[in-house]
Amino acid sequence: MDISATQVKELRDKTGAGMMDCKKALAETGGNTEKAVDILRKKGLAAISKRSGRVAKEGLIRIKISSDGKKAALVELNCETDFVANNEKFRVFADKVLEIIYQNGESAKESGEITDLIGDIGASIGENIKIGRVKMLSTKGCFISYIHLDNKLGVIVDITSDLDDGVRVVGKDIAMQIAAASPLCVSAEEAPKDVLEKEREIFADQVKGKPANIVEKIVEGKIKKFFNQICLLEQAFIKDQDISVKQYLEKKSKETGKDIKVNAFVRVRIGEE
Repeated sequence: MDISATQVKELRDKTGAGMMDCKKALAETGGNTEKAVDILRKKGLAAISKRSGRVAKEGLIRIKISSDGKKAALVELNCETDFVANNEKFRVFADKVLEIIYQNGESAKESGEITDLIGDIGASIGENIKIGRVKMLSTKGCFISYIHLDNKLGVIVDITSDLDDGVRVVGKDIAMQIAAASPLCVSAEEAPKDVLEKEREIFADQVKGKPANIVEKIVEGKIKKFFNQICLLEQAFIKDQDISVKQYLEKKSKETGKDIKVNAFVRVRIGEE
């Protein structure tokens, strides 16, 4: 008999097993959902549903960039424990998911192929496994990435230049800067207005009672220091605290003869929003 997609989804929601496993179980039982649940339980595949409420707060970041630097994919893979995050099976699974998304785009996160991979790895490892944030990017410049040694923090930086060895070094420095200093935006012009307004209110409240013109000067001074924290270009460069990131880029632009700037960046750490 024909098994509908609705039946398969219902069984998957109930058991957490992979879509193909659900379809086979339904076919074997003539579409009887309860009997299909029993079959999946006997195979050890339905136990996944009992784990669905547990928090997947550990995991890995995976990044892939094309050889010319024009295309990039970042995937966050979540599991429950650091032990599983360092498991070779989980790492292989993460690389497979990354490749599927790199080839097919962000929407592939919801594909049956990835759903089945999650079902298989969940049944094998015994933890709640999830796909977290997914980024698929393209640029006219080039992407350069950095993944911290623990694989829990990943950065992709978009540089306004074609990729070569000199640009690769600069991009890596900037990516490491973003990983270490956690800026919110590239420049002061891009600073989130709601964040700035909140900070202004806090700073103004801190000096409440002083003359209005004094309050304004103090608040603007504090906002400037705040920019030095949240804006990438205004931050002190991690490899030379005497210059800003903007000054570092200007220096490297002169050395290489290229106009090296930062268009944008993506920074993802496991467990952070």
